[in-house]
Amino acid sequence: MEKIKALLRKIREALGPLLKRALAFLKPVAKNLAADLVRQELARLRDDVKKEVLEEGPKARAAIDRFFDGMQARLTSALEGMKFLPNVLRLKVIDIVRTQGDVLQEKVKEAADSGSLSAVDAAFQGMEALVVVRIQAL
Repeated sequence: MEKIKALLRKIREALGPLLKRALAFLKPVAKNLAADLVRQELARLRDDVKKEVLEEGPKARAAIDRFFDGMQARLTSALEGMKFLPNVLRLKVIDIVRTQGDVLQEKVKEAADSGSLSAVDAAFQGMEALVVVRIQAL
């Protein structure tokens, strides 16, 4: 048993630096993939919300809630499906999406109440930039 433990220790010591280098290489790639996924979902969400605001005006609040819930569910599912993402990174990105998504949802509702598509665009642009910066900073 001691020989096996010693062998496992040697393997761990030998692979440790290699794994650290591989993770150091993969982390920026994973962050970029997560940020791109968030950008795509936010663009889709923006289109859906603008269409609804254009059609319904201030009555679009309920649809906005539905759209945001769907976006958060799709992003969470997509991120959980990316098995190569480190768990810590995946959980942090999901947390960013949820917390910033809630803030964006309120801003978009306020913009929808005004009926202004430019206000909706401004809310999305500012939040998208913030979310991507926060993901890249992980």
